[in-house]
Amino acid sequence: MDPVLLRDSAERNFDDLDTDGDGFLTRDDYVALARHRIHRAGARPDTPEAKKVVEAFVDAWDTHVHALDADRDGRITFEEYARLRRGLLVGEL
Repeated sequence: MDPVLLRDSAERNFDDLDTDGDGFLTRDDYVALARHRIHRAGARPDTPEAKKVVEAFVDAWDTHVHALDADRDGRITFEEYARLRRGLLVGEL
């Protein structure tokens, strides 16, 4: 895949995940994504189902931060995120 297209795609995906726009992916971003998904589904946030959605997003965060956070600062930078995507798409991992 063209490296420019790959980087552009990674930037768009990263920006979608970075809900507060601070340039880092954090647990709070994943919780915000879960709440947005719940809201879009028309569900009440205090239901057991909604709580399971939030738990699933937090579990995903735990997996992602463990795999991607190279400097172990508790957040994922764009470069950390892009490195994984690049590796997956070109078979370096």
